[in-house]
Amino acid sequence: MLHVPQIDHELAESLRMLAELEACLPAIRTHWQVAQVRLVYDSGRQKVDLRWLNRGWYERWPQWYEVIFTSESPVSWRWRATLRTLFALAMVAAWMTSVTLLGVTRAHRQRLVWGERLPS
Repeated sequence: MLHVPQIDHELAESLRMLAELEACLPAIRTHWQVAQVRLVYDSGRQKVDLRWLNRGWYERWPQWYEVIFTSESPVSWRWRATLRTLFALAMVAAWMTSVTLLGVTRAHRQRLVWGERLPS
């Protein structure tokens, strides 16, 4: 078995630091104080879903619909409103593009005149 002499020193240092920190911690003596701490902890957990926020961009990107279409996503209302606005603009742009392409194909199919000799 390999023995690393620094481990004993680091362990003693860590135990000393933990003892100092333990002396600084407030003592919770009553059930009411425990309940208050638990309420604060749970309210923080409800505000932020760290599992969702700790995902990387490529893991979060497929769930864009969670942000746009649900109110349970852990993002601010401004970010949600911005994404919903961008989604609506993209839908309008897609609709306008499809109408334009349908008109162009209809004009081409009916051999309508293009350019300078366009009928008025």
